[in-house]
Amino acid sequence: MRTQKTSRIGMFLQYTGLVFCFFVFPFFVFNASLGSLLALRLENHRHEVFQQLSDRLKLLMPYKDERRYYHLMLQRLFDIARQQPDPVTYLEKAIARLKQRHPQRFEFIVWNKAGKVVEKLTDEKRFRFVINRLYHVLREVTAHIASGDSEEIKKLTVIKDNINLIKHFLGRIFIPETLSQPYLADDQSSLILSDYGKSRPYFWYHTDDKISMLCFIAWDAINDNRGITSLVRAANQNDEDICIGFASLHDLANPYLIKNFHITNEVVLALAKYENSSEPTIETANAQIVVQMLNPNTRIFALKLKNHEIYSPETIRLRITIQAIVLYLLTGLLLYFNFKVRQAFFSIRWKLLLLFVYANIAPLTVLGAISYDYLQNRKVALRNEFQLESARLLRELDSRFVVQRENYARQLNAIIARSNAESGSNMLTPSQIKQIKSAVIDYKPSEAFLVDRNGVLHFAINTDGKNVSHSTSYVKRLADAILKFHNRIIVTADKSDVLTKIADPEHTDFVRNSIRDSNKIWPMSIGDSTKISYWSILGNQSEYVSNYFLLLLWDEEEFQKIFLDQYFCRLPRRNLMAGAYARTDDSRQIFPDASETGSELASFLRDAAHTSGNTYSSLQFAGKAHLVTGWRGKNMNKTCFAIVYPTSEIDAEIAEITGHMLAGATLSIILTIIIALAVARQFLEPIRSLSTAATAISVHDYRYRIEIADKDEFGHLGQVMNRMIEGLGELEIAKVVQESLFPEKQPAFMPFDIFGRSVASTTLAGDYYDFIEIDDNRISIMIGDVAGQGIAAALIMAMAKAGVKMASNDEMLDGAKFVEELHKILYSFKDGQRRRMMTFQYLLLDKTTASVDIYNAGHCFPLLIDSKSSQFRYLETASKPLGVDESPDYSKHSVSLQPGQALILYTDGISERQNEAGETFGHDRLAQAALQNYQNNSERYYHALYQEYLDWSGKNGGDDCTMIVVVYPES
Repeated sequence: MRTQKTSRIGMFLQYTGLVFCFFVFPFFVFNASLGSLLALRLENHRHEVFQQLSDRLKLLMPYKDERRYYHLMLQRLFDIARQQPDPVTYLEKAIARLKQRHPQRFEFIVWNKAGKVVEKLTDEKRFRFVINRLYHVLREVTAHIASGDSEEIKKLTVIKDNINLIKHFLGRIFIPETLSQPYLADDQSSLILSDYGKSRPYFWYHTDDKISMLCFIAWDAINDNRGITSLVRAANQNDEDICIGFASLHDLANPYLIKNFHITNEVVLALAKYENSSEPTIETANAQIVVQMLNPNTRIFALKLKNHEIYSPETIRLRITIQAIVLYLLTGLLLYFNFKVRQAFFSIRWKLLLLFVYANIAPLTVLGAISYDYLQNRKVALRNEFQLESARLLRELDSRFVVQRENYARQLNAIIARSNAESGSNMLTPSQIKQIKSAVIDYKPSEAFLVDRNGVLHFAINTDGKNVSHSTSYVKRLADAILKFHNRIIVTADKSDVLTKIADPEHTDFVRNSIRDSNKIWPMSIGDSTKISYWSILGNQSEYVSNYFLLLLWDEEEFQKIFLDQYFCRLPRRNLMAGAYARTDDSRQIFPDASETGSELASFLRDAAHTSGNTYSSLQFAGKAHLVTGWRGKNMNKTCFAIVYPTSEIDAEIAEITGHMLAGATLSIILTIIIALAVARQFLEPIRSLSTAATAISVHDYRYRIEIADKDEFGHLGQVMNRMIEGLGELEIAKVVQESLFPEKQPAFMPFDIFGRSVASTTLAGDYYDFIEIDDNRISIMIGDVAGQGIAAALIMAMAKAGVKMASNDEMLDGAKFVEELHKILYSFKDGQRRRMMTFQYLLLDKTTASVDIYNAGHCFPLLIDSKSSQFRYLETASKPLGVDESPDYSKHSVSLQPGQALILYTDGISERQNEAGETFGHDRLAQAALQNYQNNSERYYHALYQEYLDWSGKNGGDDCTMIVVVYPES
């Protein structure tokens, strides 16, 4: 009972361990890994959606108000027209469509390539003289802007000559400098405001060699949202998933949407959250929303409805887990059916291999999930690393501007020092002045002036070395005041002259500052603008002889362009610096040149110019995806920098790490397979040796021995197997010896036909039978069964045979005496404390009388068959086996055989045999079989009985069986 309980506990623990190892733990790992993967997938999806929405809103940013919208629309109209073979024909159709969409909002004036008014396209039918003069003014201004001349538009002769006429036609508040607005770079370009009172306060123009056009725009077009509405409608036609809309700051509760009206309330909440926290990315119950400010009065937004299949990771995980469990169970049932029900062969080698691989895959799954998290975090870390490093590099580039500015100042100071060394206190020669002028031009100042102490202006030049006429009086007066101060000439301050106040003691701080700022490149306020300036005194200042005042002025943006061109573009382009670009505010040029591949970069630099800190984004550059960091300079306040970095570099590093991880996992699996095969070999080699030994035994090769390689359990088993082979060899020899104890041939004792045979259940049997012909008329027939099987039984049987052989004919003729002598031999043999017994039957057959004397010592009753009457009779007598007690207890029975009768002797291996159903063969079945299979030939009779016995018993192993058939054939 206790053993059964222990067995049940062991079985329970075994199955519990199997369930845990092959079901609970794998699915715990699978479920945890799947949850992590789905969470990362959702986070990445959120980021991608927000990026998509932000990118879509970027398309609207150039149209920051209605003025920008109409400016870009008219510019596109003009650009397409001038590319046509016949611009007038194209404009005729395009202007008609435009007026149809925007009635009462535009008035056009169109000139052809000859400068003549195209009447059919011109709405203004009056003022032809003014319109013709206006054409020439606009052409001159366009040429001036295209040349890049720094001279102010209002100082152009054509403007001075026609300003009153133009103002009367265009508007009372028209400012000539605004004529550059339609040509400004990027988002600075716009319509031109010319009057507040008229119904057409704004105008726009462009001129070209093929066609020129001016358009007046009405107040109504500027003060409504028709432009942004048209843009939103057009944007929503291109994408069914993303919805773009806008809202007025004064009416956030009513956003403009053309679809997805069911989430209007969520959009309103997102707009309110943006106003309260300036958070541009908002996630609601049903959508992801990005909000941005188009202009101070308008907010634009883009939204994408959530796919709840993606946004419900727990539901997805549950579904996938259930599917995996079902698949796992089906696979398990399939394997169970294949190997348990069908009992398909599956090598132990493969079982061990799969078990080891399975045991390795479980931790690899955990490591795989951890590795995926690591790769995602590493990817983010690499992006952050790029952002930090690129931001540091951008600040370093900006700080180098100060260093380069100081280098320029040192170089200019060296030029001045050489000139002072050459001239001393003397005035400069014309050649020396020419040298200074030539040296100054190399630094590309917007304006450069040299004035001597007598007020003579020796040169006033621009970047190209051409003379300039503006600002000369201002510079001459400034130079006169500073030179007199440095030459210790006392000047009486004229209160109406600001410049002479520097000599006034009340303004000595200004003088000190002028001394401090000399020989440096420094921002300087001149009039209403700020310039980058350098000024110095030429002469012998130690003797207070200052002969010349040199002043160099740069526009801030132009000076920064010099830095970009002469320093920034020449830096070694490696590492992050390889992707460094810059752009000034008023220029469309990117340094270094990226005009062919950097359209998105140019747009990014424009956007970054309006931010105060670092700007991070991604874009397509040179046909590849790049990360980009933008920053508006602090020292270079007119320049915006950007560093682009190909995402392929990050992907390559992630791919390399992934490759190393996969290589490690592959190596781990390979090592697992090698170890599994080695372990399998460790197990299978001894098993193969045992199998070979078993094969040797099956072919009776008892000389085979297993080679013992190790002293482990298999080694011990091999030793046992070797001893068993040795023992089986000895048993085989014993069997041969035992078989020699049986009769060599069947007796010929006419008229009787006698046949006997013994079949052993083991190598050595305990059954015994023998025939001894005493004389010509009498034969003794013996049959016995030693209790048990194997060697002990065989030894008893051998002793009985020896006793038979020692008996004389006289003893054998006296059956009683023969049995008693045999009893004495067996009784004297002990097996430990047990005595060995043997059932024995001795028959003495006389052929002359056909009489049989039967001596029975506890053996099975002889069966007498009468074939004529189809009857049978067991010759039953009470007795005990030989060797049980000290005195023998046997019985004697005599019978006379008649022709057609048979006497069957047998051991209990036949009568007590059970089949697979547990039924006993029994005496009745034996008797019926004997009657049904009776034959005069004793050998055939035996085989018929034995075959029926085998058919009934199922031919499986049992006890030894011996049977002797004595037939008295009919004549």
